Amino acid sequence: MMVHFKIHFKTEWGQILQLFLHQLIDNELAVVNVLQMQCNTDGVWILSIDAKSIKNACAYHYGVLQPDGSITNETGLPRLLSNVKKETYIYDNWRG
Repeated sequence: MMVHFKIHFKTEWGQILQLFLHQLIDNELAVVNVLQMQCNTDGVWILSIDAKSIKNACAYHYGVLQPDGSITNETGLPRLLSNVKKETYIYDNWRG
């Protein structure tokens, strides 16, 4: 079972798109994992992960790791992660 995340986002040299996974801990969303995405030649950032590794995650958001180490997060609440099936494809747009 794989979950495939895809998002089109134009970055500048040295920037890296990251996926932040959230889990409910004591009734609050907490970031439990940060995963680096890979960019293809069309400016689409991709990450494929085994669904078993994110079985407790219930939400996610994207952020850009800047060359200086700071992170620029997209705006809005974390996106819900549900109904993960055998092969799940998630196509997103950056919320800026």
